[in-house]
Order: sequence, then C-alpha cells, then structure tokens
Amino acid sequence: MIKLTEDKIKRNFPVSYYERGYDYYLNGNIINPVIRENKLEALCEGSYAEPYRVSVTLDSDNDFSKNTCSCPIGGGCKHVIALLLTCVNEKENF
Repeated sequence: MIKLTEDKIKRNFPVSYYERGYDYYLNGNIINPVIRENKLEALCEGSYAEPYRVSVTLDSDNDFSKNTCSCPIGGGCKHVIALLLTCVNEKENF
C-alpha cells in the first residue's frame, strides 16, 4: 500500500524544487497518472511543447528515491514532485 505524505515529500527535495513542483501540482500539470503495483507513472506538462514522462518506483518503505523524468534534469525534479503530490492528494485520479 502506498503511504506518502506531503511532509515526507517536502523533506526529501530542495525547497525551491518542492515549491515549483507544488505549483505544477496546483496547476494540474500532471496528465494521465497511473499506479502499476509500486510504480507511479504520468505525463507532466512543462516548459517544452511535449509533456515529460515521469515515473517513481516506491520500495517497501515507500521510499521514492528511484525516480525518472524525461526533462533535462532526469529525475528528482519538480515534475516528480508534482506526480507525488498528485498521488497524495488525488488518489482517485489514478
């Protein structure tokens, strides 16, 4: 079972990334989120014309250190944070 909290997400990312990811979450930038077993996947609208592909694999402790994004940063970014916040606050959309 996925047990994430906003506080846990906030503690694991730089403040500036978290704030920008939170804005992306609030603006509804996450598209078509899905959960497959312990993996979250979605598209995230960003600054490029094409949405970024975002994925987060959660381990048994709900650690989300294994994450990827097709943006130039490649993971641990605002797009990953937006996906995680969507999972916490809008589970019904998965």
